[in-house]
Amino acid sequence: MNFFIDVKFNEFYANNPITIIDVGAAGGIHKRWKKINKYLKAYCFEPDKRSYEKLSDDANIIYRNIGLNNKKSIVKLHLTKKPTCSSIYPPNEKLINNFPKSDRFCVIKKVDIKTDTLDNQLSLLDCNNVDFIKLDTQGSELNIIQGAKNILNSVFGLEIEVEFNPIYIDQPLFCHINSFLSNYGFQLFDLRLSRWSRKSYGRGQLIAADTIYFKSLNYLKNFSKDKILKSISICLLYGFFGYAISLSNTAYKNKILSKDENDLIISNIESGFYLSKFRYKITDVIWKLYYLINYTY
Repeated sequence: MNFFIDVKFNEFYANNPITIIDVGAAGGIHKRWKKINKYLKAYCFEPDKRSYEKLSDDANIIYRNIGLNNKKSIVKLHLTKKPTCSSIYPPNEKLINNFPKSDRFCVIKKVDIKTDTLDNQLSLLDCNNVDFIKLDTQGSELNIIQGAKNILNSVFGLEIEVEFNPIYIDQPLFCHINSFLSNYGFQLFDLRLSRWSRKSYGRGQLIAADTIYFKSLNYLKNFSKDKILKSISICLLYGFFGYAISLSNTAYKNKILSKDENDLIISNIESGFYLSKFRYKITDVIWKLYYLINYTY
């Protein structure tokens, strides 16, 4: 489907591309964002040099080799055998060693890294309006959003990896992150659960999840037309067609969209939904298989 809704709105996207922040950018931005590459601007942060050196900037994606935190500081980065398990928090061996493949969390080296707040970094990049933030930083996600208080009011959505049990010592858990985000009008929309099994069979223990948060409708009154359109596009990209329609209706009631624009948006979303319904069912099955294979230990 057309994630930019209709050609009538192309000028809004061209002048105000969808801006995303990717923190913990090992491997590059997720392929879903490539679907909207035409009107996309991405700022990505990766503190581990091993992963950063495999990345390269292009016309609309900028990568930075720096750690993010809730303040400027120098911290220890625990480099693990599997690079994507590295964290500023030490691995919790008492928990991890109960499960297979625990050696991927083995710390092979500790290095000092400079950290800064996301607010400071975005100021340096002359970026003062962000639509979406993705965080996958192995336990330090709360620290990072605490350092993004200035930008959070402009953010519509977040994708955050959270833990329900502490993989890392003293790390904040889901309950802390969820409580913090509620103060900024974010509502939890989805959880893709990750379970670890102590054996190679049977139901695993709930350990972590990828969460999706969107701003509640009450917080959209100050959104501009281009911001509403980009928020609708993000909903469509993640398959939340119903909320996309609610956004459009709310923008119409708040006189941000005209009746003709609202009718056009809803018509295109509904026709796109029926064309995409089967595809999203297949995608959901693929996601479940992916997590079963990769995250059930």
